[in-house]
Amino acid sequence: AAALARVLPDAIVHAAAQISVRVSMDDPMLDTEQNVLGLVNILTALKNRPGTHVVFLSSGGAVYGEQDVFPATESHKIAPE
Repeated sequence: AAALARVLPDAIVHAAAQISVRVSMDDPMLDTEQNVLGLVNILTALKNRPGTHVVFLSSGGAVYGEQDVFPATESHKIAPE
């Protein structure tokens, strides 16, 4: 919140996340803390800043499943779990 107050952005691109499907299955609370609460923290910090736009990126790991190569390209086979 303090960083947002200093920078006063017009937009934020939120792409940070725990990306491993296996980790999310083994430790769903870690996934919740990093993915859901991370977004909630951003939105909470912006609640008094009308006009700031948030772009939320999601779902690569859910689409590709167990990847053959890292990072997966858009042409990588899909194998959702």
